[in-house]
Formats: sequence, C-alpha cells, structure tokens
Amino acid sequence: MSNYDQALRVLEQARRPGDLRIHPNDAVEALAQAGLLMPEPPEPDALDRKGWPHWKLHGYGPHKDTIHVEYLAGGVYINSPACYMSAHPKDAAALARVIHAAAYYPKGWTQA
Repeated sequence: MSNYDQALRVLEQARRPGDLRIHPNDAVEALAQAGLLMPEPPEPDALDRKGWPHWKLHGYGPHKDTIHVEYLAGGVYINSPACYMSAHPKDAAALARVIHAAAYYPKGWTQA
C-alpha cells in the first residue's frame, strides 16, 4: 500500500460519523498517529562564522565516526572519514529519502 493510499484510509477512518469532511486538526492528528508525518528536522548543532548551519552525527557506523553535514552557499556537503560528498539541496533531499527508506525498509518507513 502506498503512503497516499494509507493516508486516505487513515483519514477516512478518522472522519466523524455523519460528517462529510474531516476537521483539519483531526486529520493532522490521525496522520501523525499513523506515522505518516515526517518528524521535525533536527536543529543545527552550530553556525559557522558566516551563519551557515551544520550538524554532527556522532557514533555513526561500526567505527563510531562523526559525520559532518553542512549547508554552504546553496549546496549540501557531507563529510565523514569514509567519504566526502556535496550535492544540490534537491539532490541531497532525494538522497535523504533513499537513506531513510533503506534504514526502515524491513518495517516500512512509518515505523520510524
């Protein structure tokens, strides 16, 4: 079942008997409880001298590496001891979705 189909099913079940439409607050609550809303993105760990945000992921991988993710001048840069990569924000978002899907594949991403 696609996320779209699952969302429709959740919203239909959350609609109050006799109502033609679901109240927006009820819709958001139902989608959140079903795990169909993305969690809030983490706040940056720090800003550099020019105000660009960066995040650190500690304890990543078997060697407990630290990965640095930065947004600099319109690009997203990922730096770890294992690799270095930069991407346009749209491409970085696509990569993030793929990584997220792979991380939760056995259970489905709604189990995050």
